[in-house]
Amino acid sequence: MKLGDRAIGLLTALGGLALINASLGFGTPSGQPVGAGFFPVLIGGVLVAAGLGLAALEQRRVGRGEGVPAWIAPPDFFATRQALAGVILLVAAIVFFILAVTSLGFVPTAALIVVAVATMLGMRLPWAVLTGLAIAVGFQLLFVKLLRVALPPGLLAGLI
Repeated sequence: MKLGDRAIGLLTALGGLALINASLGFGTPSGQPVGAGFFPVLIGGVLVAAGLGLAALEQRRVGRGEGVPAWIAPPDFFATRQALAGVILLVAAIVFFILAVTSLGFVPTAALIVVAVATMLGMRLPWAVLTGLAIAVGFQLLFVKLLRVALPPGLLAGLI
């Protein structure tokens, strides 16, 4: 489904309002000038302003009689087999990740997904495997070592 700028702008503004609403419930620690909700509220305000601005610009184009897309248009990913295969692969990759990441671990799961996507995009298999391993290991190092976010080790529990 393709959304016009008015629809995207209004959805963005609604998302910003939801973020502000959720962030207002965060407490402020004693002795601190700002709490955990300060930046989410700030980002929510920017989202509201940007979304309303985008919708207003599109509406102004409509008022001037310029040809603008509909609020909602049907998707065109059924136009070619490759586009449809890409959508199917995306959904399959998400489902595979959800089902496999705990037992296989992050690195093998991510590597397999990258290999599948890279080969579908035309990369030769040896390069796709190298790319998949490099990206998976790179993200593992980024999250575990730098950001200190635990990722499921799975099959590599003793190695990483």
